[in-house]
Amino acid sequence: PVLKNSWNSREKIGNLYSGKIRHHHMGRLIALDFGTRRVGIAHSDDMKIIASPLTTLPPEETPAFLAQYHRDNGIETIVVGKPAHLHSAQAHVDVENDIKAFIACLEKALPGVPVERFDERFTSKIASAALYASGVPKSKRREKGALDMTSAAVILQDYMRWKENT
Repeated sequence: PVLKNSWNSREKIGNLYSGKIRHHHMGRLIALDFGTRRVGIAHSDDMKIIASPLTTLPPEETPAFLAQYHRDNGIETIVVGKPAHLHSAQAHVDVENDIKAFIACLEKALPGVPVERFDERFTSKIASAALYASGVPKSKRREKGALDMTSAAVILQDYMRWKENT
């Protein structure tokens, strides 16, 4: 069965390159790790298999950046991490209100592109472990931007895995 699966994948890729498979997708997936100062952004490849960190931007610049990205590449869905701030209920409410306002701006900038929420409770721990494991120097790891976009990539990878299983 292992061989069969790998051949199926190779066949799919072969068909894709030979033009047998028409673009059955509407675009890439984007994941956002929202913060009031920074938004980590990650994107999928065209086949929606791999999530990669893309960039980190201030929230106010993110909708215009994504509108341009959509014009250039097409966005099928935007996935916004659902933070679980465990330190206080009020902080959670405040961030949730900021996210709702941010999503409203995204929806205005990208009409017709669905925005979904996805649980990101353990994402930043996973992301810092991933950065550590990949041999990124400590000074770079401390750079919050690297963590934010890596967190977004972890959110996106988890989301794609979840979609595959539903």
